[in-house]
Formats: sequence, C-alpha cells, structure tokens
Amino acid sequence: MTTPPLSNTVRTFFEEFPEIAQQLSEQREKGNFSAGFTPSVVEVKFNGLTYIRYENGEITASRNCSEGYIPPFWEVCFDEEETALFVLGDNEVLLDRTGDMAHLDSLMEQCSFLDKSANQLLAINLPD
Repeated sequence: MTTPPLSNTVRTFFEEFPEIAQQLSEQREKGNFSAGFTPSVVEVKFNGLTYIRYENGEITASRNCSEGYIPPFWEVCFDEEETALFVLGDNEVLLDRTGDMAHLDSLMEQCSFLDKSANQLLAINLPD
C-alpha cells in the first residue's frame, strides 16, 4: 500500500506541529477500530480543546464558538485518547480510523449534536 504525497498545506502543518504528525502516525499504526467497537466517550476537539463531550448516551460538556468558525484543525477522539478522525481545515482528512465501525452512524445519531438547541448545548460548559 502506498501513501499519497502530502499537499503543501499538510507538509507546512506537520513542520509547524511535528508532535501532531507523530501522534497521527502512532494512531494510524493502530489501524481502524473494529466493526463491533462502540466508544463510551466521544470528544470533538478544535485545536486540541474539547468542544463537545458525549459520555454513555449524554452530552456531558460543551463549549461555544463563533457561528461559522472553522478551526485550523479538529479531531474526534474515542475513549479519551484514541484519535478516530483528524481533519485539517474544513476538508483535508489526515486520519480516519472509523472505516470498519458498523455502528458509527447510529452512535453519531445518538449524540444528536445538531438536534440540540444552542441553550441545551451551552448549559453545560467546560472550564477554560
């Protein structure tokens, strides 16, 4: 299996954040999550900060951000430190370990991030 060449944007990003390049390499080596894997914790992080945390069926924490904000990079982590998805900007996927997960769609539907009103999401805020 060959790795596609890195875009200039990705190359520059990895030069600026070599620790993230190393982290993604380590996570990639672990391979995809198994088809039957269901995380008990799902976190959505922008620039390394948790913006939404879903635990055992409930949103347990959230942080607001400006409408239309696109972080320089964002990730979805499972069960604390397992990076499942890492995206540069709004569309350049650098890591996606979810390909084999049979229940991912239903898990994300359970999270219902987009179905909650802003007041419900912001009622539980993370400390800065």
